[in-house]
Amino acid sequence: MKILLFLWVPVFFCSAARAQKSPEDPSFSVKYGGAMLDSGKSAFTVIGFGGNYSLADSGKIYFFANDIWLGEILAGGKKGLEGVVDSSLIVYPSTSPYAMKEGVSYLFDENNWPLPLITADFKEYSGIRKFWVRSPVKIGNGYYVFYSIMNNYGRGLYDYFRVGQGVAYSEKISGPYKKAASGGRNSFWNDIEPAFGEAVLHDLDGWLYVYGKNPGNPYRKGASLARVRPADILKRERYSYYTEDYDKKKWTDDITEASVALEGADEEFSVSYNRHLKKYLAVYFDADSQTVFLKTSPYPWGKWSAPVRIKVCVKDEFCYGAKEQLPLSEAEGKKIFITLGKKHMPYLYEVEFR
Repeated sequence: MKILLFLWVPVFFCSAARAQKSPEDPSFSVKYGGAMLDSGKSAFTVIGFGGNYSLADSGKIYFFANDIWLGEILAGGKKGLEGVVDSSLIVYPSTSPYAMKEGVSYLFDENNWPLPLITADFKEYSGIRKFWVRSPVKIGNGYYVFYSIMNNYGRGLYDYFRVGQGVAYSEKISGPYKKAASGGRNSFWNDIEPAFGEAVLHDLDGWLYVYGKNPGNPYRKGASLARVRPADILKRERYSYYTEDYDKKKWTDDITEASVALEGADEEFSVSYNRHLKKYLAVYFDADSQTVFLKTSPYPWGKWSAPVRIKVCVKDEFCYGAKEQLPLSEAEGKKIFITLGKKHMPYLYEVEFR
């Protein structure tokens, strides 16, 4: 089964005057590219995948998927689900978004089934636990991926809740990935602490900035920010956290003092430095308004601009998880590419700044 990829269709042109009244807001056009699904070189039919965090390596784009759905497309376009593989890779053969339609491939196990990157053992309640990959990053010759630890509470496909965040590492992008330990446990952060790893920025200043949804502030929805030196990514005690609790310092070792650094961002978003805009760029989906927004800032921690609208979803689209795919950007960020999940399928959008 294949779906035609990337028939680029103009959606709209957004000027600063139209989207926001600030003259500093960027102007841009948006084109719709299509669904990112192709059965590719596989012995099974992929009917959907989620997560969609990308990393370029050896001339290819690797999409780290929370899960891959296997099954068949039924009459009327409905999906017949036969199985789910958590935390796996989808490999696109080119770093050009316009050449990705040539086909994708997957990593297989000995049974020709998608290969999970992170697995549970018997000590980790393997019957009720799964791992969802988040942001990957390459440091030196090693590969690292943040992940969410999920526990099951029912029989439904989505009957899972997050109980922590961790970091895993491998010498090869294809894995296997080993979970790093902190204090004898794989969880670096627990369920009431920010879900660090939703977005990762390897900045020019030498720091690794790690963003995550903050569940502890009911009055200010958004993401908190941690930072660590790349060499210390596997050392939980070396992370510090952005805080607004003090007048003379921005970083604290006490995670309970972590502030919301990026308002509005929830789960599955992105932060990058855009050379064309000469600003940091955040892309996220706001579930309340069903809108994809972007924000800009002079620093990784803000102050962030007011949100600028990229796309509005209708309720029946079931949108989620908008993020920039940095490996696909062109002309130093003048043209970027965003994925948006709809009904467990990523769709690609081209955003070109003026």
